[in-house]
Amino acid sequence: MAALIVEPLAGLVDTAFVERLGSAHASALAAATTVFAGVVWVFNFLGVGTQTAVAQAHGRGESDSASDGATVAVVLAAACGITLAVGLWPLLGVLARWMSDNPIVQNGTVTYLKIRLLGAPAILIMLSNLGALRGLQRMQVTIWIAGAVSLCNVLLDPILIFGWGPLPRLEIAGAAWATTLSQICGALFSLAVVGRSL
Repeated sequence: MAALIVEPLAGLVDTAFVERLGSAHASALAAATTVFAGVVWVFNFLGVGTQTAVAQAHGRGESDSASDGATVAVVLAAACGITLAVGLWPLLGVLARWMSDNPIVQNGTVTYLKIRLLGAPAILIMLSNLGALRGLQRMQVTIWIAGAVSLCNVLLDPILIFGWGPLPRLEIAGAAWATTLSQICGALFSLAVVGRSL
């Protein structure tokens, strides 16, 4: 469950702050998160497949096989994330026009998606790592990682959306950067935890 709620929870956190910018920004965020969450959902097999491979190897006491399974999953997740970002980038304008006929909403949707796509490899790597941790029966750690990512997002959102000190007001781009940076940190942390566990 922790793995499955990471992306929707990020969208909810962003929405809570972006709605204060006005209805056009909120609509752009809704369109962008719908597209992004739908695309990421397709890759949930990374978490489930990794969990199965690692659990089977772990159950047989084959730590090398479990480590190999987790490594292959991370490489596959990174490749899928890069392919997703490169493949979806040229279609962002079309997707934005498909989601809304308002130019302001379209512009906000494209802005948000461009930044979120930079973090696509990170979220897929995190999904595969959470699967590996479930395979190792380290369920509580997955909750801690998902919670830490959400907390990081909550802390960064107001700073990057509304500006703070020398940091400029980035509005919807700030929401995207907050989520992307949080998920990159989550991916790196989950890599460290999986590496130590295996």
